[in-house]
Amino acid sequence: MKYVIGVDIGTQSTKCLLVGIDGKVHAHSSVTYQPETPKPLWAQQDCEVWFDTVCESVRACVTKSGVAATDIAAMCVSSLYGGAGIPVDEAMQPLHPCLIWMDRRATAEVDAVNSKVDVARLQTITGNGVDSYYGFTKMLWIREHLPEVWAKTHHFLPPNSYINWRLTGELAVDHSSAGNIGGVYDATRRSWSDEALGMLGIPARMMPPRLVEASDVVGGLSAEWAAKLGLAEGMPLMTGGVDAAVATFCAGVTGSGDHVAMIGTSMCWGCVSPTVDARHKLITMPHVYRGADRSYVFGGAITAGAAVTWFREAFCQAEVAETARTGEDAHALIERKAVDVPPGAEGLVFLPYLMGERSPIWDAQAKGAFIGLSLAHSRAHLYRAVLEGVSFALQHNIEAGRQSG
Repeated sequence: MKYVIGVDIGTQSTKCLLVGIDGKVHAHSSVTYQPETPKPLWAQQDCEVWFDTVCESVRACVTKSGVAATDIAAMCVSSLYGGAGIPVDEAMQPLHPCLIWMDRRATAEVDAVNSKVDVARLQTITGNGVDSYYGFTKMLWIREHLPEVWAKTHHFLPPNSYINWRLTGELAVDHSSAGNIGGVYDATRRSWSDEALGMLGIPARMMPPRLVEASDVVGGLSAEWAAKLGLAEGMPLMTGGVDAAVATFCAGVTGSGDHVAMIGTSMCWGCVSPTVDARHKLITMPHVYRGADRSYVFGGAITAGAAVTWFREAFCQAEVAETARTGEDAHALIERKAVDVPPGAEGLVFLPYLMGERSPIWDAQAKGAFIGLSLAHSRAHLYRAVLEGVSFALQHNIEAGRQSG
């Protein structure tokens, strides 16, 4: 029997599965880490962290499975939305940590684009709006604040493209990753937009020229990395795509009107649409399945699982200590108490805007808050309110999608 390897580079961990073509999972592995947050609203990651964890998790899966290297037919890497992407020089050496999707530092650049650029035209070309979430505004931040990096930048690479290049020596960008950058990709022509790049003052050479489908083969695994990973030289690496779109496809969302929600560090709700329209205030990219004639349209909360992690670390030291003693999951301990709190948390509301907010609010300065606190509320009420706040953020995005048809 043949097997395949799937890798997902997330914001807080890299996961790997080795799966038989019969669908059975034969081995899995994950490696955790945290993004760098050197200042409020900043979030970045050293690409070596991603590469090292991909290699570690793949090696672990191959070793655990006992499957022969010659029986592993292919590997595919999906990744978090890498925002600006990894700036690399002509020798493909990284110049700066990647400003990821969570980073909201480019507020001044958003203001500059809104005041100096034909935003309506930009929206028509790209199907996306202007916000510090998007990669193109992060690129402009690098141009304004790190001119020495900007001057040396040859390409900006999405995380999965960088990993694929390291493993194969071949460079390609999938259409979902290109579209998710925002203001530099022509959604109709399915290519980099010279017009939009010119409007923004971003050199076209910074966009890698080879755009491919998520299911295309980037190249074969090099002899060096085949030996290090326990795989066969020349094994095909598929291009992959943005994790949210890939997860949507894996959930069976392929046709117009299908939709799904997923929650990790952030929350993404998305649907498949045959059209591109920035007026819904959601995010648009080509779908990883038949992207030539269907778009993945989505929105989401920046801090969903991240809000839960924040609450655990800030307020649940007792449960964390008990976890260390008993081995039981800290979240299970907290939820055991919160499950008895009635829906609505007895009037307590949580706004989950701990890193500003994406769609449909688009406000980098939005703040989180507990509203309605009283002496009757316990820690369990607060925890339930956090979960409900994330749920209402999900509802907010679904309503925006519904209004767009």
